Amino acid sequence: MTRIRKGANYILRAIALITTVLLIITSDFSRILTGSIEVATYDYPTVKDFHTGTVNAIISRINETRIEETLRYLGKTQGRARYYNSKHGLKTALQVHDILKVFASRNPNLFSAEIVNHDWMQPSLIFKINSTTSNVHPDGIIVVGCHIDSINYSILPSSKPTGMDDNLSGVVTLLEAINVLTSAPITDGTGMLKNALEFHFYSGEELAAKGSHALIKNNYYNYEPVKHILAMLQQDMTGYSMNPTHEMGLVTDYASTTLNEFIKSIIDIFCGVGYKETRLDYAASDHVSSLFYGYPASYVLEAPIEDVNPFIHSNKDTIEKIDFNHVAEHVKLVCGFALELSLAQISPIFVPHQRDFVDFTILDFVLLMCLNETWRFVVFVFLFAFLSASFSIMVVEQKISVVERLRRSSSTEKLLIQMEEGKAHAT
Repeated sequence: MTRIRKGANYILRAIALITTVLLIITSDFSRILTGSIEVATYDYPTVKDFHTGTVNAIISRINETRIEETLRYLGKTQGRARYYNSKHGLKTALQVHDILKVFASRNPNLFSAEIVNHDWMQPSLIFKINSTTSNVHPDGIIVVGCHIDSINYSILPSSKPTGMDDNLSGVVTLLEAINVLTSAPITDGTGMLKNALEFHFYSGEELAAKGSHALIKNNYYNYEPVKHILAMLQQDMTGYSMNPTHEMGLVTDYASTTLNEFIKSIIDIFCGVGYKETRLDYAASDHVSSLFYGYPASYVLEAPIEDVNPFIHSNKDTIEKIDFNHVAEHVKLVCGFALELSLAQISPIFVPHQRDFVDFTILDFVLLMCLNETWRFVVFVFLFAFLSASFSIMVVEQKISVVERLRRSSSTEKLLIQMEEGKAHAT
């Protein structure tokens, strides 16, 4: 009976181990376990190829007062946060969509505003500016992203709307950029946009980029025919600037190296502030979703990590902390990035002499699977706990068995000695 029980335990452990392995390798995020993910590299335009006059004409339309008014309007949504699975989160998304529809109405043949629904209440949004020429690769897309959800860890309710910097500042950055880009025809002398422009407003970023992962996976990576994201720029937190130099933070550890070099040129030429390279040290914000699927992406935020807004995710992330002049600098960055890449002839082909890799960690895998594939993570944790306990019990049982064998061996030895002594005594 003991042998049968032991055999059954071995079978159960084997099944649990195989299931655990299958849960890992079939996860959307299993690619992270290879350590590095290769992202596409492109020959982006250099300064000598820039359309400086065109971009500066667009940038001249940026209005700080309008940026503030838009932020205050969207900030009227009350509640502790614009949580991705709440009515407040849904309300804000619909308000942003209403603004995007106004922009799209300026030229319905060229502009469009779309809602992308998810398995939770708050949708993601996409504003599209179609290319105006028959390109060699008409599926090439330039993306600028932000997230529309927020989260507040404060226990007490706030008397003021929160989440102003994280990330209504990023939302109004994109809205102002779209406003100036659609308010008059864009022309580089030919009037041709060679690559389509898309502005993404992601839901669920605060929970491991749920919305951007779902959107990029379903609408681009798994889409037929495949769409090529030629470059993606994330704008998450653009309004806090307490550093005297007002430098933007250019993320280097979770980013495309070649795209970062292009962005440095954009900041140098079109922005009134500089940049400083900084590190995230974990997979944070929505651009990571594009990187995960091999698309080049970068993240520029309001300041280097050590100088970013310390009040995010709390009741103190309010409009009084916002520097609207700094937000306007990010609008310049977005306009320069979007225009130069949409006006350039960019072929979605890997540059053979330069390969680009982004390093992910086990912690990234656990975090992304936990919040994006919760059921899988729960089963994984249960099976891992079962296996750990089971193997611990097995080790203890083996030790007990060894001790028991030694005890029996010792008892047998003593018995033999006693028998020998008895025989000697009898003689």
